[in-house]
Formats: sequence, structure tokens, C-alpha cells
Amino acid sequence: EEDEEEENNKEENNRDNGGHVRIIETTASKEKLPLPTPDFNSASTLLRTSVFLNPFVEAERAKSAILEKHVKMTPTLDDTKMINGRKICWNYRKGRCRFGHNCTFAHDSDLHRSAAELEALRTPQETLVCQTRKRKKRPGLCQLLLPSKKVYKQFKAQQQQQQQQTKTR
Repeated sequence: EEDEEEENNKEENNRDNGGHVRIIETTASKEKLPLPTPDFNSASTLLRTSVFLNPFVEAERAKSAILEKHVKMTPTLDDTKMINGRKICWNYRKGRCRFGHNCTFAHDSDLHRSAAELEALRTPQETLVCQTRKRKKRPGLCQLLLPSKKVYKQFKAQQQQQQQQTKTR
């Protein structure tokens, strides 16, 4: 009873301070509740409730593990990340690739090749076609001033005429 009277007196004193009631915390409310003891034996329950765990993916993996006990299954298109050593063209999969066979990425329609065939393709081929092929002129990409194709043809024709005239003299 004495504790209740003291609390009532404190509340009356607080009301005298501008009509505002100030609540004073008692020592019982300041005490923290004890934390639950960790259950180390049920660590698997923590893993099952993890944010990073997807039960549907786990079910799919379990199903494929049963099927793959004796024979390894071929990877699906969704699982493959590279074809013939090149990354997959996702635009082609969506039907939006503009580059066709010139695309730097691999398309699903590309033929799968062995490692030996890939090495043979990577080595530079030294054929007559590759050696005699000249680079296309790209004006503006060098320090020299390159004339247009029409003017260059006229210049070559003029040089040939001059050479023929010097030979005849």
C-alpha cells in the first residue's frame, strides 16, 4: 500500500508541472527479459527458414538427383552458359539478335564442336586468300589525307599512262 501511495504522489506532482503527466518507469519494467537459450541441436531448422533457401529449387534438385543416380543427364538449354567457348546470345534466345552469323556471341543453332576442332579454328589460317586480301581504306583514321576511290582510280590510270610513255621513249 505504501508503494501505491508513493506512486500516486509522484503522479500528482507531475500533473502540477503544466498539466503534463510524466510517466516514471519502475525498476521492474527496466529489467530485460532473458533471451531464449540457443538450441544447437536443431541447426537444420535455422537453415530451413533461411531467406536464401528456396524449397522449390531444393525439390527440383532432389528430383534430378534421383534421376541421375545411374546416368548423367544432358544439360538443358537453360543450364548452358557457353557454346563452343563463346557466351550465349540472349537476344537470339528472345528472337531479337540483329547480327545473325556475324554475332560475337553463340546462338543455340550453332553446331557443338569438340575441343580439337575449336583449336583448329582458332589458329590463324595462312592461305593465299588471307594473304592477298587487302584492308579496306578508311579515310579519316590516319594522319595522311586519303583521296576518294574515284580520284584514286584516276590517279592510278594517270600513273600507268606516264609509265607507258616513259617506256616508249
